[in-house]
Amino acid sequence: MADTDKGRLSTKQQNIDFSPDADGIKKEEVANDKDEQPTSIKRYTIGKTCCVVIVWICLMACEYDHLINEDLEEEEEWLNSDEEGRNLIRGVPRSENVNKTLYLYKMTKSLCVVLVWVCLGMIISVASPTLPDLRDRLHTNMEDLSLALGFRSFGALAGSVICGMLADRYRHKGDLVMGVAVMLAGFPEIIKPLTGSLVVVGAASFVGGLGQGGLEAVGHAIILWMWAEKSGPPFHAIHMGYPIGSTLAPLIAMPFLGPDDPDETTTTAPTQIWTEVTSTNDWNITGTANETEKVSRIEIPYAIVGGTTTLMGLVFVILFLVGPPMGFIYHGTPKSSMLEVFSPASCQAMGTAKDTCILLFLVCTFYVFVSTKDGTIAGFIFAYAVESELNFTKHEAAIFDTVFRSMEIVGRVIAVLGSHWFPIQPMIFVEVILNTVFTTCLAFVGTRNKTNLWIFACLYKLSAAPVWPSGMTWISVYLKFASMIVALTQVVLGTTGYFFGWLGGYLYDNFPHGSFIYYGMVCGYVVLIMLILMQVFASCCARNQDEEIVEEDVISYCDNCFVNQNTERTRL
Repeated sequence: MADTDKGRLSTKQQNIDFSPDADGIKKEEVANDKDEQPTSIKRYTIGKTCCVVIVWICLMACEYDHLINEDLEEEEEWLNSDEEGRNLIRGVPRSENVNKTLYLYKMTKSLCVVLVWVCLGMIISVASPTLPDLRDRLHTNMEDLSLALGFRSFGALAGSVICGMLADRYRHKGDLVMGVAVMLAGFPEIIKPLTGSLVVVGAASFVGGLGQGGLEAVGHAIILWMWAEKSGPPFHAIHMGYPIGSTLAPLIAMPFLGPDDPDETTTTAPTQIWTEVTSTNDWNITGTANETEKVSRIEIPYAIVGGTTTLMGLVFVILFLVGPPMGFIYHGTPKSSMLEVFSPASCQAMGTAKDTCILLFLVCTFYVFVSTKDGTIAGFIFAYAVESELNFTKHEAAIFDTVFRSMEIVGRVIAVLGSHWFPIQPMIFVEVILNTVFTTCLAFVGTRNKTNLWIFACLYKLSAAPVWPSGMTWISVYLKFASMIVALTQVVLGTTGYFFGWLGGYLYDNFPHGSFIYYGMVCGYVVLIMLILMQVFASCCARNQDEEIVEEDVISYCDNCFVNQNTERTRL
């Protein structure tokens, strides 16, 4: 039996190495193509990463240049207003160094928040290209894996409430809360691919969700504390960080993905190679080693993403230990009690407390379906490209996923430029309507062939990118923005996201042919309906408030006239 196996082995080696038949030549050509493919992929990865970094640096420079110049003039005028040459609040001597120190601190801290959002984008998006490999490693299906990963929603629910509450109540410890939240978000990512248990993956997702929900709540608050009413450009900057991270994630994961067909992977140990292959067959030893290297190594991209995020958490802990410079002021009024933190009246900017509660409900429902739509389509698009009749290879799908996610950067750049000339109300309507149209096209036309999927998936992502930050800007117009608003949206996303995430995985497993895209399309129409309801209700509340203000002004004017007339009569 052993002689027969050796005979078969030597025959196979002869076919690969020396046989002139068509089958041997074909195998050799495929091997050469696979050897050349990683080089081109590495070049593409390096070039794409450099382009993303350059674009990000240019955008940051453009966004903050005018902001620095305007605020430096105001800060200098404020410091020079004291006749004794001292700051009225902290007693800091009047000096140009104070201005420079304050702005260096604010810019550095804002940049750190942006980098945290880059890490957040990598954490969430690294799951998409590695999802098939993680499923095979855990020996499960998409439905069960979606359930395990869906525990992130429950973690985000608890983390956003706890961290948002602490940030609003103890703002001087916001950097410490932020640092702990970021580390909680990063470290569990290292564990996910190392375990073979679906339960451990679910637990790691829950802990990671604690950190992700917390950093989203505290990160927005930190920007508001530093920039106050001029927080628009920094808000757009941090939301620009997320698509940068989501673009980098497939590039990081690409070199470590497994083969397109897991059954083709050779797992023969090196000792077995030497006992079965003679030393004269050097080419075969090298070829077998190359096959062995193609085993999925997704623990490496997870370690890169999780480790980088954990280091960013340590940066915020260091910022807390160092403390802000003298003269730094936290903008806004801190909450005096926990009751005030959770009170809807603290967010009331118009109408009654009842109107505020209704508007918050509409906003939360809006974000539930925005998150479900984007999460479902972006989460399964890679697996669909590989496993559907479109037959993408994993490397082709990784490049597709990278370009798909890079469209989010382009979409948010366009939104930033448009926000300087157009009000937020028409902007967000245009964004949502276009996104609904492109989602419909993706569902009915995009799944027919590779070209259509490339075109309509990129158009979908381009239109979907600005909806989330535009919604936050819309909220700031009609409500008093606080970290608890972000926490409240995370609570609703946590309670509903688990079910909607499981439903996406269930549809993917049991109803093929892009059923998850139709699911996202339905969510897109619900988003449009909720936006219409939000705008109509908010406009009615604003109109009623304007009428009340006019009535109060008229009454006040009449009272003043009456008082003046009585005064004149008394003098006469």
